[in-house]
Amino acid sequence: MLNHLSDLLETWCKSQQLEFISADDLLYQSYNELSISQREWLVKYISIWDATQDFEVDINTNKLETFIPTFHD
Repeated sequence: MLNHLSDLLETWCKSQQLEFISADDLLYQSYNELSISQREWLVKYISIWDATQDFEVDINTNKLETFIPTFHD
């Protein structure tokens, strides 16, 4: 899922004629050069990225926790 979000950011950056860097870096390094709508888009994107990353970590952790109790020598 994070790969798809990266692709989305890359496409959006191209459409906005912005450098393709991380959304965090883009927002904070270029804050004054961005329009209000660009800032809002990036803030929402970062929120979705963080939630997705947390979700994927939870899934991986749960899989690991499920695996460990059934592991035997």
